[in-house]
Amino acid sequence: MKNQIFFPSVKTKVFRCFFPLCLDGWDKGGKMRWIFILLASFPLILFGEGYKADSLEVTETVEQFVRDHKIMGSDLQIVHKIIEVTHDDFLFIKIDRSELKKWIRDPALIEAYKKSLVSKKSRLEQLNRLRSEKILSDDEHKERKTLLKQIFFEEHNIRAYQNLIRHKNMVAQDLAFVVSGSEAIEHRIRDGCTTMAHLFIALAKAAGLQDVRFVIGANVSEFKKACPQLGEPRKEDVEIDGHMLALAKIDGQWALVNCTHLEAYSTDEKFRYEILYELDGQTISPEMLRGRVLRLPSYQREDFPPSELLIVGVGTDKNDDLDVENHKALMNLSVSGSPDSPVCTWNLTEKQ
Repeated sequence: MKNQIFFPSVKTKVFRCFFPLCLDGWDKGGKMRWIFILLASFPLILFGEGYKADSLEVTETVEQFVRDHKIMGSDLQIVHKIIEVTHDDFLFIKIDRSELKKWIRDPALIEAYKKSLVSKKSRLEQLNRLRSEKILSDDEHKERKTLLKQIFFEEHNIRAYQNLIRHKNMVAQDLAFVVSGSEAIEHRIRDGCTTMAHLFIALAKAAGLQDVRFVIGANVSEFKKACPQLGEPRKEDVEIDGHMLALAKIDGQWALVNCTHLEAYSTDEKFRYEILYELDGQTISPEMLRGRVLRLPSYQREDFPPSELLIVGVGTDKNDDLDVENHKALMNLSVSGSPDSPVCTWNLTEKQ
């Protein structure tokens, strides 16, 4: 994503209020006053809403990962390989977004989390000593197995937060959007569909796919709730869920790739990848997608909410991440096609 600093509207107004005073103080020779106000304004930049990350950038980290894991071959082989490695539990570890959000809101909470982790490690050591002396009971064996899993994932959460997340200028609700493809590799992070799409596209570019785009779909039913009236601002209390995908030209033909496929772990290759070359019987292309309703085959389940996705954004090229820098930008894009406009624009017909 573009390296930008985003100012909440209130803070922007405060800064603009300060600035004339600074100039006024300088004109009257009040240099100290000018410097003081300038320094007082500086924290507004430091704590502005936003973060530094180029979501789809191909860095040396990305290129090295492609070499190490031999992501090569035909376009289709490259796509298959990327899906396989990005769903490898030994390479990418799921973060607990709900915990990290708590720490973003209140950094002090991580200390209690660390204390709990120390207690779990102590208990695991006790069980390991006991295991060297005798055969563990069924309950002890289950407890040890649970502790091993908890410690593994909790240590990863702490590393991801301390080494990456806490250094970003952001608010908790923006967590889903802040991890670039390169950062996901460097910090071994697996998260939701946004991170997975960033990761897929960065790897695809590094592996040689020339035509790949970032795609955003919004939950149709939630869009309708947020936008009961076209031409009016969306209802801000309605959360619009969605799904991020990649659009890639595979051996000369455009296709939608589900980068967060639910069946990616299947041993049956027929189900392992979700790659769509047609939408409602029409050959897929970048130009025909926006405003269309997508029904991903793997999402047509009673217990999975976004069974219908309105395609609200398609990148103009392989480097375009659609400026979805935060939660607000995504909600706006979902109703208008622009990250800057909250006005409901999409006109869904009954047929769609």
